[in-house]
Amino acid sequence: MARLRVIRELLGLGLTVEDLRVVADRIQLLAENPHRPCAECASSSPGTGVVERRLAAMDAEIGRLTRLRDRLARRTGQSSTALR
Repeated sequence: MARLRVIRELLGLGLTVEDLRVVADRIQLLAENPHRPCAECASSSPGTGVVERRLAAMDAEIGRLTRLRDRLARRTGQSSTALR
């Protein structure tokens, strides 16, 4: 059950199923100790960088959506800050 909770939490945080495949060797470690810092995981593991890449992808998507929102607000004469 603990493994399933960890998997659900990681998916809820924005990781993908493919991301979880890459870090599958670490899921049990998180299930055993949920407060374990990621820095304690081996840096030579194939999963190193998954979180950083996912955060970068999220930041890029947030930037894209923000630009799109601002364009729509300008196009419709809405104040960008009034809609937030």
